[in-house]
Amino acid sequence: MPRSKIQFQKGLSLREFVKKYGTEEQCRGLLFKARWPDGYRCPKCSHEQYYYVQIRRVFQCHQCRHQHSIITNTIFTSSKLPLTVWFLAIFSIT
Repeated sequence: MPRSKIQFQKGLSLREFVKKYGTEEQCRGLLFKARWPDGYRCPKCSHEQYYYVQIRRVFQCHQCRHQHSIITNTIFTSSKLPLTVWFLAIFSIT
């Protein structure tokens, strides 16, 4: 019987995945790097300096005070699920 291409495919194991993306902070860090690979820029005024408002989990521009969430305008926008659940679902599908 030939070796299963699905079962023995290359990539992350579930254990490696949980180690790399198992916490909300790790997932948010990955999204930050994906959205702003060269560092944060305000979507309203393009200013680079910001505050992180931890209670609301938003970035606030130092100049114009515009607040922007890391999940705004993504597939996660209106979801109440934690990012860890989303990442695990995407990992399971791919």
